[in-house]
Amino acid sequence: MKKSLLKIMTLLILITMLISGCGDKTEKPPVEPTQKPSSSSGSSGTAEKEQTDFTGSYSPTPLNNSSESAEAEGSCVPIQQPTGAPVEIKSLIPLKSATFDDANDVKDTEWKRFNDKDSVKLSISDDGFVGKCLYFTKDDSESASYHTAMIDIQPYITQPGDYTIKFKFKVIGADGANNVFAGVIRTNAKTSFTPERKNNTQTYCGTGSATPVEDDTWYLYTGQVSIALEDIEAGGQWRFGLQSIQEGVSEVFIDEVELNPLTYVADAQPVTSARTWIANEVVLKSSKEYKDPFNDVDVDLVLTNGNVTYTIPGFWDGGTVWRVRFVCPTEGTWTYTTQCTDKSNTGLHNQKSTIECTKYKGNLEVYKRGFVKTQENTKYFTYADGTPFFYLGDTHWGLGRENLDMVKETVKTRAKQGYTVYQSEPIGVGFDFTDGVTTADIAGFKANDQKFQAVANYGLVHANASHFFPDEMQKFIDNFGGYSTKVAGFGAKKNKTVTFYEISDDVKQALEKICRYWVARYSAYPVMWTLAQEVDNDNFWTEKSDFHKHEFWGYANNPYIFVAEYMAKYDPYKSPLTAHQEGSSMTQASNSAFRNVEAHTWYGSQWKPSKTGDTKVLFDVAKDYWEKGQGKPCVNYESHYCMLETKNFGARAQGWFSFLSGFCGYGYGAQGGWLYNGSYVADQPGDDGVDIVSVEQKAAGTKDWKGALKLESSIQMGYMRRFFEEKVVDWNKLIPRFTDTDYLERDTGALGVMASTEDGSKAVIYFYSFSDATVGEKPNAKNSGTKTGIVKKLEANAEYHYVWFNPIKGKITESGTFNASAEGQWQITEKATTDMVLYIYK
Repeated sequence: MKKSLLKIMTLLILITMLISGCGDKTEKPPVEPTQKPSSSSGSSGTAEKEQTDFTGSYSPTPLNNSSESAEAEGSCVPIQQPTGAPVEIKSLIPLKSATFDDANDVKDTEWKRFNDKDSVKLSISDDGFVGKCLYFTKDDSESASYHTAMIDIQPYITQPGDYTIKFKFKVIGADGANNVFAGVIRTNAKTSFTPERKNNTQTYCGTGSATPVEDDTWYLYTGQVSIALEDIEAGGQWRFGLQSIQEGVSEVFIDEVELNPLTYVADAQPVTSARTWIANEVVLKSSKEYKDPFNDVDVDLVLTNGNVTYTIPGFWDGGTVWRVRFVCPTEGTWTYTTQCTDKSNTGLHNQKSTIECTKYKGNLEVYKRGFVKTQENTKYFTYADGTPFFYLGDTHWGLGRENLDMVKETVKTRAKQGYTVYQSEPIGVGFDFTDGVTTADIAGFKANDQKFQAVANYGLVHANASHFFPDEMQKFIDNFGGYSTKVAGFGAKKNKTVTFYEISDDVKQALEKICRYWVARYSAYPVMWTLAQEVDNDNFWTEKSDFHKHEFWGYANNPYIFVAEYMAKYDPYKSPLTAHQEGSSMTQASNSAFRNVEAHTWYGSQWKPSKTGDTKVLFDVAKDYWEKGQGKPCVNYESHYCMLETKNFGARAQGWFSFLSGFCGYGYGAQGGWLYNGSYVADQPGDDGVDIVSVEQKAAGTKDWKGALKLESSIQMGYMRRFFEEKVVDWNKLIPRFTDTDYLERDTGALGVMASTEDGSKAVIYFYSFSDATVGEKPNAKNSGTKTGIVKKLEANAEYHYVWFNPIKGKITESGTFNASAEGQWQITEKATTDMVLYIYK
C-alpha cells in the first residue's frame, strides 16, 4: 500500500514538473541557426540553457523636474526658472517700423539706406508673416559682404543693459546654407560694445547669425547685445541691419521687428532638501550692483555634514543673480554657508541653510552609485561606490548647433541603446570666452545649461570640452596680456629654432577665473572634463595644418596645462580630467604633454585602427597606451566616424578592437551627429582601407541626425555592451594579448583580437574579415574569411565552456563545452559569418 502510494505521489510530481517546465516558465528565445562547425578535439557540442539574445534596449527612467510625477526621484537643477531667467520688456521700436502693415514704401518706415553702393535692393512686400513686410533682393551669385539698409536704434536706447533684437524672417535660395545672414549693430562712435569688432573707423557688434534654414519658411531670429554706460555716453548713430547675406540667397523677408530690453530678476532660493548625487541650486540675489560682476566679486558655498566639507564655487548669471550648484553625495543632514569676497554684500555673503538629504531611489546608475571617478593604477573608470563604469560614448562636437529638442531626443535614444557617455565640444555655442564673461554671454550659457541638463536627465555622463578651441585660446592670450619673458622651451619651425615663452601672469589670472566659472556652472552634473579639442600633444602651431593653427604656443608652453590645474583646483568632486589628444600618429600616451600633470587622470586618444588585417599596425598604438599609459584609464575617444570615414563594419569593429586592446572605453560617432550640419572633408570620399564612403553618401548624412541614431553599427554598440556586462561580467579584468602567439596562434588569413584574464579562466576573441562583398567595397590583398586558430595557455585537460556571439545581430549562435589538451590548447572551429566573437570561460 505504501509502495503504491509512493508510486502515485512520484507520478504526480513528475506530471507537475512536466506541466510547469521544471519550475522555469520563461520562454527561451530560439537559438539562431548557423552553419554547423566542424568538430574539434575535446568539443562536446552540448547546448546550454543561457541568455542568447543581447538586443534588448536599456530602459532608464529619466529624472523629472515635476514633483507630481511618479518618476521624480529627487530634485535636479531646473533648466528654466520663473525667477532668475531674463525677462523681456515690451519692444521699443514703433509699430510702423516693426510690422510694416501701414507702409506702402520704405520711406514710410524708420528703415533707411546707409550704403548706396550695396547691391541689395529694399522694398515693401505683401508677402509678410502677417500682412506686409520688409523685402530685400539681391543677385544670388553674389554675397552681400557689408550691411544692407538699417534702422536707427539710437533713439530707443537710453539705459545701459542687455537688449535682444528679434524678428521673423524667411529666405529664398538658402539651400541649407550655414548662417544665411548675420545681424549687426554699427556706430561711428567709440564704444565698449560686447563683443567689440572694428572695421576701419567704424565699430560694430554682431548680434548673431541666422542658422541654416529651408526655403520659403518663416523662422524667428534672436540676437543679443550688451550696452554699457560708456556706449550711451559716446553718442553717435547706432544702426541695426543685416550683413553677409550668403551667395545663393536672392530674397530675404523680415517682419515683426523687436528691440527688447532685458532685466534679470531673482528671488533668493535656499535649498532645504535633496536626494543623493542629484544637482541642487541655491539662487542668490546681490544687494549691490557691480560694474564688472564677473571680475569684481566671487562667491563660494561651504557644504558640510560634519565628516566632510566641500567648497563649491558659485557663478554670476546676469544682473544681480548668482547661483551655486552642488550635490550631496551621502544621506543625512548637511549645512551650508555662503562666503563672498565682498562681505558687505548681504545678499551674497553668509547665507545659510540646513538640508535633509535622502537616498536616490531611481534606476539611473550614475545617481545610484555616484559620479564617475578614476583611481591610481586602475585602468578603468568606476562609479563612486567602486563599481566598474562601462564607457560607451556618442560624439557631438557641434553641441552648440544642435537645438534642445534634438539633444533631448538623441540622449533619450542613446540611453535606450546602452550608451553611457555624451561626448561634446562647444562648436556653435552662444557665448565667447575670449573676452571673459559678460552680460552678452549669459543667454548662451542658459541655453547650454539646458543641454547639460538634458544629458543628465537620462543619467549619461557628459564628457565635455570646456571653454574654447586652440585658435580661440590664442585670442584669449592676446586679449589678456600675452606672453611673459620667461622661456618655457624650444621647438623647430622651418628648420629654425623657435623660442616658446610662458604666458603672462595676467593671462594665468584671467584663465583661472574662466576655469572657476566653468566648474561652478557644470560640475554638479555627471561630467568628465576633456579641456578642448586636440590640445595634447599640440602640433598645430606648425605649418602642418590650417585647422586650429596658432603660432606662439605649442607643446612646450601649452596653456591647457594651466587649464587642467585650475579645473582640478575648483572641482569639488574631482571628476576625471583629460586633454583631447591629436591623431595617434602624432600623439600617444608616451609623448603626452600631460604625463606629469597631476590633474590629468585619463587619456582621450584619437585612434583610428587599421581594419585591413595588418596586426602590427593595428596594435602598435594600443600597446603604447596599455604599456605606457601610467596605469590611467585610456579611451578611444575619437575614431573613424560612420558614413564619413568608415561604414558599419568599421565603426562596429572599432568598438571591439578598443575593448579588447586595453582601452576601457570607445567613442562612437556618425555623420549627422558627430558634427551636425558640418562640412568637414565633404569634398573627398572617405576610405578606411576596407570601405569607401562617397561624397554623395557624406552629403546625405550631413543633417540627418535622426538617421545617425538608427545606423546598424550605432545600435550594435549596445549589443556589445550587453555582452561584455551580462555575459563576460568582469570585462574590466581582461588583458590584451595583441600579437602574442603564446595566447592565440592565428590560422593563415585569420584576423582576430584577443584579451583574457590573468588566470586564464576567461578569454574573448573578436574574429573579423572583409571578404564578404556586403562589407568590403575595396579590393584587399589580404585573404580573410572564416579561419580562426588555436587558443593557448589554458588549464591542461580542464573543461571549458565556449560561446559564439554574432555582434551584427546581437545573438549567441552556438554554445557548448570542450576539454583543453594536455598542452593547455584548443583548436577553434571555423566561424560562420563576417565577424564573430568567441567567448571561452571555465
